[in-house]
Amino acid sequence: MRNTNEDWEKLAQDNAYWAVLTEDQFKSKKLTKKDATEFFATGQTDIANLSKLIKSLVPEFEVPTESIIDFGCGVGRLLIPLAEQSKNAIGIDISETMRNIALKNCANRGLKNVRCVESPEVLVKEGVKVDWLNSYIVLQHIEPRRGYFIINDLLQCVKSGGVASLHVPLFKTANRAEYYNDRMMYFRNDYYKNETVFIDRDNYDHPDIQMYDYDANTVMALFHKNQMTDVHLIHDRSTTGIHAYYFIARRA
Repeated sequence: MRNTNEDWEKLAQDNAYWAVLTEDQFKSKKLTKKDATEFFATGQTDIANLSKLIKSLVPEFEVPTESIIDFGCGVGRLLIPLAEQSKNAIGIDISETMRNIALKNCANRGLKNVRCVESPEVLVKEGVKVDWLNSYIVLQHIEPRRGYFIINDLLQCVKSGGVASLHVPLFKTANRAEYYNDRMMYFRNDYYKNETVFIDRDNYDHPDIQMYDYDANTVMALFHKNQMTDVHLIHDRSTTGIHAYYFIARRA
């Protein structure tokens, strides 16, 4: 299995924006002003919609808020709108190139309340606690045996009364052959053997964007372990055949 840490650094160096959103319009290594505007507009829309969803499920949830974490911040697509509605925002990304681009994009917008780190473990060791923990279309790229530890670390960073919103892929229903393109290879969980089995024709000369499914029971157990027992599972309404859910909960 490939080293995804190294892969994501290479992907970021190769084409950071397309590694975040693989639509054709973002393929260019130097985005036009129009494409850059549209790229970041998707982040504004996603956070606005997510804020409304969380509020509908957790009435106590309010933004602006004191502090926010965005796990898998990439170039800042979601981190920027999150930072605009918090006093302190922290982006987490394994790729140093992604972190540097995100900080530059935040600085270009006059946001001085942002810092970026390479892993949630850094924040756990610092004792960081935030009001809102968020991650969207990120965990799907992390092998679950690593991802479960990451989820646990992230949830430890939510303060009492704080909210977590984690986007987690659980299963797929469409023909897997339809998922293949020149940037992605898909994995599935074999629940009988309780291990990850990969479906792959790995003959590319560049890193793949790997995709995984998680076990919902394990994710729920991690929320319970971290004093989040009233968990809402909401389908993300994607029609691609990749079925991911928002796990949304407030810490006791």
